[in-house]
Amino acid sequence: GLGLPPPKVLASSEALKNKNYIWDFYAEGSTSKLIKKIIKLKKKNNKLIKVYFIGFKAGLLESLPELLQVIIKKKLNIKIFCSSKNLQSIQSAKLSGKKYSLKFFSKNKINNINKAENLFLSVIKEFNYAKKNGFKKYDAWTEILKKNVLFLCIKNFNNYEKSKYDNIYHNKLRNITRFTYPETIIARDILIRSNILIAQKEEIISVILKNKKLNVISNKKNYKCDIVINVSGPLSVSALSKEVPLISSLKINGAKYNSSGFMVNKNFELKELKNIYIPGILARAFNPQRKTIIQAILKNSNKVGKNIAKNIYNCIN
Repeated sequence: GLGLPPPKVLASSEALKNKNYIWDFYAEGSTSKLIKKIIKLKKKNNKLIKVYFIGFKAGLLESLPELLQVIIKKKLNIKIFCSSKNLQSIQSAKLSGKKYSLKFFSKNKINNINKAENLFLSVIKEFNYAKKNGFKKYDAWTEILKKNVLFLCIKNFNNYEKSKYDNIYHNKLRNITRFTYPETIIARDILIRSNILIAQKEEIISVILKNKKLNVISNKKNYKCDIVINVSGPLSVSALSKEVPLISSLKINGAKYNSSGFMVNKNFELKELKNIYIPGILARAFNPQRKTIIQAILKNSNKVGKNIAKNIYNCIN
């Protein structure tokens, strides 16, 4: 397990070495490190501090509640920019407080869902029904998870449909079922209303160092910034190479993979390389039921442990 893969390398070699460019936000200290950098800049002078987040999802959102408190407490003169291609963010994990009953996932309907696309479309129908009747999407999603709907539907799939789900529809489903605790969304909205956070729909081309200043170059304009944080999201296994040497080594040694991850067997052992196990997010179909990541990894690791123990026992005997 290597944790989250890093995002794409957008910065030039000079910018990458700059102390105020954060390439791998979680690995490099996350919000705590960012706030220390901001406070250090404030102490040098009280001029406007410009911070740019490349991305609009988890990496940005998770830092905002704490950052908002620091801005208020320290009376920071700061402007925060962020961007993505579509500005599609994560939704608030907030229940309506009313009891919700599933409309499109009764026992009979689940038995008839035997295609990956049908499962995906049924989830969309459930969300639309919930919203139309005064509920929240999170009400419907909570019930779907409680009732193990994804597991029951996936059981109906043949090998072709399972492959289709793993390669295409799992990612589509993930994109519409990403929820986070409400405080992050509240902090984002406060900062946007206060004109401190500016969200732009644009694509970042590169980050360069010019006249000792970090320059973020997008397809629309350039930004001169004091701090730049790349939270554009982890690279897929197929896109990863020199960013993670171990992954490069696995590829060179014959491990099979696609954009969804490395190909593993039912025990999460690499199909082409014996005795190498990947129970986490780098494995294809590591979490088809959309459980919390820690739940999925613990369950998969349990399978790995049992398989290793069985192999050791067979060797001894």
